Amino acid sequence: MLCTLDAGRPRAAAHVELAGCIVTLDALHGQKNTAREIHEQPRPFRGSLRGLMPPRRSLSAALFLCLTSVGVIARPVVFQSADATFRRGTLQDMQATIDGREANPNGWSVAPQLDRTQAAIFRTAEPLEADLFAVTLSFFSGESYTSIAEFALSATMDERPSFDGNWEPVRIIQWSATSVALERAGENRMRTAEVPEGSAGPDGENYNLLARTPFRHVTAFRLEAFPVRRASGDTSPRMAWNAGGDFVLTEFRIEPAPGSTNLALGAPVKTSHPVETYLTAAALTDGMPYSLVHPRDPNLGAAFFYEIDLGKSHALDHIGLRQRNDTWDIDRFSRVLVQLYEGAPETGVAPLWKAMDRADGSHPDAAAVDVLHAGDGRGEFRGRFLRISSDSPVPKSPQLAEVEVYETRTPHLLSIRADDRELTGAQTVSIPAGTRRLLLAMNIPQAGMPVDPVFRWRILGHHDEWQPARNLAFETQCPPTGPFIFEAQAAHSDGVWDATKLKISLFVETPFIQTPGFRWLVASVALLAGVLLTRYFLRRHIAALEAKSALADERTRIARDMHDEVGARLAQLAVLQDVFASEYPLPDEARESLRQLSITARQAVASLDEVVWTVDPQNDTLASTAEHLAQHATSYLAPVKITCRIVAPISWSPVEIRAQVRHELILAFKEALQNVVKHAHATEVTLTLRHDPQQFIVRLADNGCGLRQRPTGTGQDGLRNMAARIASAGGVCEISSPAEGGVVVEMRVPLSR
Repeated sequence: MLCTLDAGRPRAAAHVELAGCIVTLDALHGQKNTAREIHEQPRPFRGSLRGLMPPRRSLSAALFLCLTSVGVIARPVVFQSADATFRRGTLQDMQATIDGREANPNGWSVAPQLDRTQAAIFRTAEPLEADLFAVTLSFFSGESYTSIAEFALSATMDERPSFDGNWEPVRIIQWSATSVALERAGENRMRTAEVPEGSAGPDGENYNLLARTPFRHVTAFRLEAFPVRRASGDTSPRMAWNAGGDFVLTEFRIEPAPGSTNLALGAPVKTSHPVETYLTAAALTDGMPYSLVHPRDPNLGAAFFYEIDLGKSHALDHIGLRQRNDTWDIDRFSRVLVQLYEGAPETGVAPLWKAMDRADGSHPDAAAVDVLHAGDGRGEFRGRFLRISSDSPVPKSPQLAEVEVYETRTPHLLSIRADDRELTGAQTVSIPAGTRRLLLAMNIPQAGMPVDPVFRWRILGHHDEWQPARNLAFETQCPPTGPFIFEAQAAHSDGVWDATKLKISLFVETPFIQTPGFRWLVASVALLAGVLLTRYFLRRHIAALEAKSALADERTRIARDMHDEVGARLAQLAVLQDVFASEYPLPDEARESLRQLSITARQAVASLDEVVWTVDPQNDTLASTAEHLAQHATSYLAPVKITCRIVAPISWSPVEIRAQVRHELILAFKEALQNVVKHAHATEVTLTLRHDPQQFIVRLADNGCGLRQRPTGTGQDGLRNMAARIASAGGVCEISSPAEGGVVVEMRVPLSR
């Protein structure tokens, strides 16, 4: 951000310019095309101070006020040391030039060696990463005209700057002085107008310069002072216009300035023919939008041209052609031919690129800017020399206020940090899983740097909207897992975004627990655990089946042995008793005893059959149990003339009933039948057999006398025994007496799962 004052140019008004903020301090004199109107520009402020021109001594104060009024004072550069090829006084006097104080009786002076070029070096404490600087040379020793008459600036990027190092000229773009007329004395020199001998003036002077270095890594500046001679009178060599001929530099001050990215700013301009007498071709590149230039001869047509030397060849992004600020003769801006050349244009040499702006003969409005891109013309959009002409029939064409040239600016990624880890990668950067913040440092190696924004960026798929960046380093939240594209686009000082973009692929790694490998590992472990568990339970199940099979085999053997051995012997005993009673004459009492013994033996055989049926595992089925209950009820009730009705399904599910459950159920069922026969006085019994997935239900209902009163003695014990047996089998026994009479006994036992 720079404020410049130019009070010494022949035709220009003294003015202040601050990043597009123009304050006119005086009017152009005697010209009908004086800028009388103030037109808006992007982010500008313009106001007229006509008639309020401050005294010459106060111009530096006005410059300072211009800067401080908007809070854009840059921090002065800190210098490490100052040295000179020759100095008058002590080293301490030389160091006074970098102590930060403007007024000082001592400083750098070179008397008596006034007849040869002298130089001073000012080494910076740290390298400066900038290419545009506000330079102030102060001469406040208390004497009149002790400022350098002719000087030049240069810069170096040597690590250890010395007088015989690599120095490159610094281009002075804009300048002003508080009391003398400062003007160019050549391409890289500045000179003050001669002051008449014996003239008295102010006791201090400031030169305020806007200077651009050819590189961005500055380690030192060199100020050269050249001897001059008066045109008359005392013509001896001198360094200043005062009586002694010596200068006293009391302060050398440098401040980095937000630089315009306009390559043509301050570039030398030549013309094919003279321009209007009161104008100068340098107006095309002076950075002042209200200055203008046009040819003197109104009839040159396409034979007239401006030629701007950019210093070296550049790949360009766009060119801006600015119309004058007022409405006078604005039709002189039409059919403008713009051509780019790699080398100095010569007859017969074809341009690298050319375009015709306003080919239809129209012209832009006052203060408007025509922006040309590569696609507006033909050829390769690059070059060092820019030639501008016009074949418009309007006399004194082309008339322009400013030509701005902007090179291609592509941001470079210097570094990227994921939290505290430095990442590497050119076109693809892998970001570790779990990263929270990203810190990116950018670089734009081309000349100049806009104030705000410097560039913009976005991460496609995460931040699709452009995010402005005011600094070359910024921090952002890390995107989620996956691939993304980081884009960055540089800004130009005229507010146009560069056509090129930096594109870098970002890949945020997936956390291990979310990777297919981790999932495969978990699945493998789960599968292995499943296999092991399955194997364990399968082995247990097989062992249980084997144990059950062994138990069933043992039960089968026991049932077979009981039937074959015990049953056969009991049956044999009954037969032998019958044979003995028939073959031998016995008394009636003995014969009756044998008959009772035979009956008991046969009852024992029947009981043994029931036990064998219970033990035999082939009967551990629902169908076998139901069939056994039905047969037992029928055979038990038939002798006592009680009708037995059976309600049961035709087929049964292949469900098992444990032997213990069958045993307890059959005993409880026999007890219920016995109660019917002994106590119910019934003529009919209904046996209902059914099951559901969980239990087997046996319901025995009679049409007897019912339970008028609770039985006592053995009857009560029988009811308790039934309930206890069913409960021991895990079931429930319910006994009720409906209102219509009779007794209902319902037994529910669990089925094997």
